[in-house]
Amino acid sequence: MQTSEVEIQQEPLGPNTAVRVRGTVNMENSPKLRNVLKKLADGKTPGVIVSFEGAQGVDTSGLATLVECSQNMQAYGGRLLVAALNSHLADAYSLVDIEGAFAIFDTEGDAAEALKADHPKEAEQDAAT
Repeated sequence: MQTSEVEIQQEPLGPNTAVRVRGTVNMENSPKLRNVLKKLADGKTPGVIVSFEGAQGVDTSGLATLVECSQNMQAYGGRLLVAALNSHLADAYSLVDIEGAFAIFDTEGDAAEALKADHPKEAEQDAAT
């Protein structure tokens, strides 16, 4: 995979969705991430975890995409959570001073647990099935 390419995969997690990003998110391909997140927000997905475990980098257009989609989700009571930022991505996040725009977790599993805590009845139903 070249550094200008990005691969985005989705996986349902009960009523929520995990979005896994691999490669580099930049101005050229951040619209691809935006389209995926916009569709989830349009469908009023209650929680979206964006995992950067396989990402090599993200520029400010990628971070702006996350902020925009987080705001769209907050408008209907949804949440966007970010997981697995490597040190390079965490540095970019702190440089643009967008703390509070979305919650950041060390792992996708930690973020999923936070969403379950938001909706304990749905978590119980998922565990029963």
